[in-house]
Amino acid sequence: MKLIKITIAIIVATTSGIAISSCQTQAEKDFAAKSRIETLFPDINVDVKEGIATINGMLDSEAAVDSVKTVIKSVKGIDAIVDKCCISMTTNFKTYKPDQNLITQSASILRDYPGVIASIKDGVIDLKGEITIGDWIRLKPKLYTLEARKINNNLAIK
Repeated sequence: MKLIKITIAIIVATTSGIAISSCQTQAEKDFAAKSRIETLFPDINVDVKEGIATINGMLDSEAAVDSVKTVIKSVKGIDAIVDKCCISMTTNFKTYKPDQNLITQSASILRDYPGVIASIKDGVIDLKGEITIGDWIRLKPKLYTLEARKINNNLAIK
């Protein structure tokens, strides 16, 4: 009889723990994920809403951005990442294309993304407008092939 009571107590205790942990609100999960990311990367600004982490900051290279994104993807509660990080050009000295070449080439690329507008000055591409996250994932590598001095992402990700 004692064995049955102990077994029932264990079952109730474990299922209660599961019920309590699953009752955590989305806001609480987002806050916990944001706190963890801020602890890991204090120099990166992060916002977490409904499991989507939006990261902003200046990093040394695209490889550094990829490393940060890999770590953030492993954080519990993060389902997707919106990357608005910029690459510091102080460590990446290159010869950049003149503005006219950037204007021509960016217009060719952006033709497939009607909600995105680019303005170019002194080798810097400023992006404005709206884009879906899937389109942003496809557009971003294309823009980096342009070899601009800097790309400022001011897009609203839908």
